[in-house]
This record gives sequence, C-alpha cells and structure tokens, in this order.
Amino acid sequence: EASADALAHDSAAEAVIPARFDRLKEVPSNVPDAADYRTRTEWNVRDSDATVVFSLASELTGGTLLTKELVEKYRKPFLHLVYERSMYDSKAKQLTEFVQKHRVRNLNVAGPRASGGGTRLSGFTSVVLDAAFGKY
Repeated sequence: EASADALAHDSAAEAVIPARFDRLKEVPSNVPDAADYRTRTEWNVRDSDATVVFSLASELTGGTLLTKELVEKYRKPFLHLVYERSMYDSKAKQLTEFVQKHRVRNLNVAGPRASGGGTRLSGFTSVVLDAAFGKY
C-alpha cells in the first residue's frame, strides 16, 4: 500500500498516481470509511513497512503531522525529505539507503495536499522517486 498524496495534482481533486509508478496502490475509495483521509492515512501507515513524507518545509502540519504521529503509534520507520533546490540526487540516495536499511517492500509515500506545494512538490517527489526506484 502507498499513499499518493505527495503526487497530487495542483487542483483539490483526488490524487492520481502516474502510470510510471505502476507498483503504487491507493486505498480503494469504495471501502467503508475510506472517504475520510484520517482513516486512509492510518491504513497506509499500518499496512506499509515504512513511510516517506515529501514536503517543502521541515515543519509537519495537518495530514502530514498525523502521518508522523501514526508512524510513531505503529513504530514504523520514517523518513522526511524536505525540498532543496538541486539536491534531488542526495534525496534519492537517502531514500534508497532508507529502503535498503529497513528492508522495505511496501513504502507509504505521503505529503501535503497539492495546495501545500503544487507543482514544485509534485515535481520534487516524482524526480526523487524516479531516481531512487527507476531501475526497479
């Protein structure tokens, strides 16, 4: 299971996972209680081996703060990657090392809604994921 929040489009519409990340899965929306983001967030954390949060700021708020709290509740590995211009390769290396260290098979990918960063955040997320996992 993985959250696609960090890959959300600029609109407030539901996140869409780009085809190149075909191994990512979103919680089905037809499951009872799945319409509530808090429930989806908890299921994503609970059902994954680890979580990575992509954001533009080091301080977590709203749903990303909830994600961090749930990671602590379920005692799962956590990595927070903060956007830095021209640092994509080092962020991808951090992510690759994190996944290898914790032997992650199911990674929860999370981040603020599109209104929290728009194209800069989705671009950062996509580039780092491509660099880290493009070879898989």
